[in-house]
Amino acid sequence: MDALYIAYLVSGVLILVAVIFGLVTQSKINTIYSKYSKENAANGMTGKELAKIIANRAYLDVKIGSIKGTLSDHYDPRTKAVNLSEANYEGSSIAALGVVAHELGHAIQDEQNYKPFKIRQTVVKVSNFVSKAFFPIVLMGFLFNFAYIGGIVGMVIIGCAIAFYAATLIANLATLPVEIDASKRAMRCLEDYGILNEEELKKARKVLKAAAMTYVASLLMAFVYFLRFLLYAFLVTRDN
Repeated sequence: MDALYIAYLVSGVLILVAVIFGLVTQSKINTIYSKYSKENAANGMTGKELAKIIANRAYLDVKIGSIKGTLSDHYDPRTKAVNLSEANYEGSSIAALGVVAHELGHAIQDEQNYKPFKIRQTVVKVSNFVSKAFFPIVLMGFLFNFAYIGGIVGMVIIGCAIAFYAATLIANLATLPVEIDASKRAMRCLEDYGILNEEELKKARKVLKAAAMTYVASLLMAFVYFLRFLLYAFLVTRDN
């Protein structure tokens, strides 16, 4: 059996495994978030109120506002803004408070010049540039099938695919530890400030752990594709 065909088959299986893992992790975060978004914290505090408490305690000069969407919460270091989804901004659920504390964790990272956070910002900018530059070429490779494009054109397309997924892989590698650290900071705030009781802390931790697994899934997918095109490049170079 042709080596390129075997590589194509094996990489396809690996991608399928990565896709299934991603779907499972996404389903898990949706299930856990949905479950604990229906269970309000005993103190009745809203996400907006929690954000202000953490910002004041940590001496953060940030804007706190709401945006549309589900789990669209994020911290924007460019504008120093903590943008919370409407449900988490107004909600008092355990899930909402966990997510809000996580986003404030990013704001604290920024305020304290946490090096991995700063590195992540730079890496993501470079990754976005590479992705925009090479995506049309990579898409063309998918449309015409990478495995059977030969010659210089094939090598150029495969090279662009390697660069594209290398940038994605590096961005995900830089993101994962930053997200994990933000969740740890969030749990410390929720515990140290007496926001949630012991049982509620366990539930909030489940929400944040499930969310972290989605970043693991993204990392796995980028890694599998990166390996796929490295193998293609090796086989095409060997055959030529």
